[in-house]
Amino acid sequence: RLPRHVVPVGLRITVVGEHYRDTARLGVARLRSDGSYDPAFSSDGRALYKVFPTEHDVVSAFRAEVLSGGKVGLAVVAFDYNSRGELVFTAQAMLRLNSSGTLDRTFSGDGVAVVPKSWSDIRWMPNGASFVGVQGSASHQVRKLLPSGQPDTSFSGDGIATAACGTHRGANMAIDPSNRPVLMCVKVSGTSTVLAMYRFTAAGAFDSTYSGDGKTSWVIPDS
Repeated sequence: RLPRHVVPVGLRITVVGEHYRDTARLGVARLRSDGSYDPAFSSDGRALYKVFPTEHDVVSAFRAEVLSGGKVGLAVVAFDYNSRGELVFTAQAMLRLNSSGTLDRTFSGDGVAVVPKSWSDIRWMPNGASFVGVQGSASHQVRKLLPSGQPDTSFSGDGIATAACGTHRGANMAIDPSNRPVLMCVKVSGTSTVLAMYRFTAAGAFDSTYSGDGKTSWVIPDS
C-alpha cells in the first residue's frame, strides 16, 4: 500500500493511496484523531475501489478533497507498462464517496465517471460540483459540472469557458474562496517559461476585477 494523499478534516484524517496484489485498486482509509481506523467508514475504516472497467497496472489519485457532509471527491489516473517497460498514462476518472465509504450514486449514476485523457485537471467544490480543465492545441477550456456530473449551463451558457492561451504544455486549476475558477497555462517561449493566468466569474465570464480583464502572465527565465 502506497499512501498518496493525507487530508485532515476536523478530528478525522482521510488517507488515499494505491493497493497492489494481483490487481491495482484505489485504497482509501479514514483515521480518528487517535490514529485508529474510523469504523464509521466502510465498517473498518478502509476500503478498496475498482475505478476503471478494465484492469490497469497502476491506479493512483492525483486529487483528494473532503466535501460537505464528509463526502470525498477524488480524481484518479491509470498507468500501464508499454513494451519497453515504461509507465504510460492511459486513463483517468472522477470518483465521489459518501461519508460512510460507499460510492455516491448521485454522481454519474454509480459514483464513478471515466473521463477523457484530455481533461488536464479536476477540482471539486464543497457541494459536490466540480471544475475540470480540458486541453486543446491552442486553447484551454474550463468546464463546470453539477453535483450530478452533468454540465452546469449556468456557467457561460453551456458549462464551458475558454482561454485562448496558445500552444501550451499543460495547465493547473484552482477554485478561490468565492468559488471562482482560476486557470494557469504553462507555456515555453524560447529560454523562458510563461505562466498565463486566467480568473473567471462564477457565471463563466473573464473576471475584470482580476488584472483589469481577468488575464495576466508571468515570464520565468530558465536561467
